[in-house]
Amino acid sequence: MANPASMSYAPPGAPGVVARPATAAVAFFGALAAGLFTVIGSVLLIAQAKDVAAQSVKDLGADPTGLFQSVVDDAADKLHSRGILGLAFGILVVAAAVLARNAATWARVVLSVVLVVEIFIGAVTARDIAPGGTKVLDGLAIVLALVAIVAAFMPATGRFAKARKLGTPA
Repeated sequence: MANPASMSYAPPGAPGVVARPATAAVAFFGALAAGLFTVIGSVLLIAQAKDVAAQSVKDLGADPTGLFQSVVDDAADKLHSRGILGLAFGILVVAAAVLARNAATWARVVLSVVLVVEIFIGAVTARDIAPGGTKVLDGLAIVLALVAIVAAFMPATGRFAKARKLGTPA
């Protein structure tokens, strides 16, 4: 009886199924989760932008409905814009993760570039005024994005991409 661990490999030189290494799975699922966390955090930011801006003015001891209404509106608009930017890049990360699931080199490079931009967007949002949920989700997204970038370029992931391209076992 054949060894079950070698069942996913084809004989050398024959096209067959290539086993996906854990690093490729970590890169895919880490990027997917980072993108989804960014999308959810951005939706929270968009939904609560006006309330967060008004609360920030109240925390400074001012009345957000009186003289400072234009300040609240400007801050809410800025938060809303950041939320839309985060939402757009969250969707781009999810799309790039789906494209990079088979570890093609071009897709891993695109995924890494989008993840780096997402890291900067998340860092700005997490250190500025934002709902607590958005800050937590952006912090998690940053960590997962870093893990995904590293895992995407581990040697096992590169061997997997090369084996898939050549149609040989890894």
